[in-house]
Amino acid sequence: MSICDNDMVGFYDYKESIITFNGVECYQFSRIAKPECKEHKTVIKYLATVFNKENMAVLNRQYLMRYKSILFQFDVKINVKTKCQTESSHLYQLAILDIGTSLLRPKKK
Repeated sequence: MSICDNDMVGFYDYKESIITFNGVECYQFSRIAKPECKEHKTVIKYLATVFNKENMAVLNRQYLMRYKSILFQFDVKINVKTKCQTESSHLYQLAILDIGTSLLRPKKK
């Protein structure tokens, strides 16, 4: 199920803002899992996308994904930043920065 599906809308708060990112005026759109939602209802706890205000190119995206079950749990943070943009060819090189993970930790007994 996608974070954008109609069934998921009620689990998230949505925020739009204008920010400066690397000296460029940008739009930032965020989805944040509502704290009152049960832990197992959402995997994506935070998603923010930064768009260049002039051409709507994606400059940055941040994810926080977290899940717990009887068999496994994970906690993943990903920050993806565009490294180079060529507007005419629509070529984007991405750099994945600051990946913090603690995947598949066995449950403590």
